[in-house]
This record gives sequence, C-alpha cells and structure tokens, in this order.
Amino acid sequence: QIYVFEVNPGASRTVPFVAKAVGIPVAGIAARIMGGASLKSFGLRTPKLKHVAVKEAVFPFARFPGVDPVLGPEMRSTGEVMGIDQDFGLAFAKSQIGAG
Repeated sequence: QIYVFEVNPGASRTVPFVAKAVGIPVAGIAARIMGGASLKSFGLRTPKLKHVAVKEAVFPFARFPGVDPVLGPEMRSTGEVMGIDQDFGLAFAKSQIGAG
C-alpha cells in the first residue's frame, strides 16, 4: 500500500525529514524509480521504529526584530528542526528546544 504524504515543492524539505526518521533513502529510491527501476526491486519493508520524530518550523522572530509575529498562510519559517526520542513528549520537547 502506498501513501502520498505530500505533492508540492515543499516536499523538498519533507522528504529528507522522512528519510532520516525512517532510515530509508527516499529520494535516492525515487530517483532510481524515475530511471526505470521497479519499486519491488528495493525489497522495502515497513520499518519497525522505536522512536518518534517531530518536525518543527523555526520562525524568524528572534532573528529579525520587528517582524510581524502573526502567522498567515505564507511560508515564513527560516528552517526546521527535528526532535527524536522514544517518547512523543520528549521528542516534541526536543523539537521545541531546537526551534528556540
């Protein structure tokens, strides 16, 4: 079963996150499939993860004084951080600390 998790240019930031979180080189596999390899040839299995990964946006408020802190639909983050732990609460906390 295949799940589409993002179909837009923003996937350029999501794909590396997912690859690191699950330990599978997603972009490399996709490139080889576009080159003619079959998905089946990779022998992929559902990974048995013992951790939770949380992606958090880093916003520019501290970096750019005077920036309007009210968020809208525009993309205004200056990057992203990842919090990883065996426990969701700790993974979330790590992402918040990393985001400042």
